[in-house]
Amino acid sequence: MTRTSGDGSTRAEEAAPAAGPQASEAAADRPGRLHQPWRAIVALVELIVAAVAVWLAFRLWSNGITQVPTPDGSVQLTHYHGDAISGAIGVGLVAVLLVLDAVRQVLLAVRARPRRKKGDAEPWPPFDEDVRGTGGP
Repeated sequence: MTRTSGDGSTRAEEAAPAAGPQASEAAADRPGRLHQPWRAIVALVELIVAAVAVWLAFRLWSNGITQVPTPDGSVQLTHYHGDAISGAIGVGLVAVLLVLDAVRQVLLAVRARPRRKKGDAEPWPPFDEDVRGTGGP
């Protein structure tokens, strides 16, 4: 969050050297760096990789459980392979993270908040000079 002083200028603008009005106008006219339509392609690739990861997780899980019959055939014992089951859980976690990032990429590809103009920023929380004008200490 960018805090502004009473005159509407941000602290980053006060610390930066003045490059002239042309530089600030050019920066205001540039489109936002977040809104880039190619992010939709990245999201599609991530969803494909996540689908492959889910398939791999199911394969690992099924390979991690083995049914072993007793010699007389009356009981079947279940043998769990911890490495395969933990691998399935890890690959599933990677798939979930890929899907979440794909959703983020799609939202950044479709919409991004427009930049505020220089005069639109309101100081929050109010500074002391803002409170003094309303009868404060």
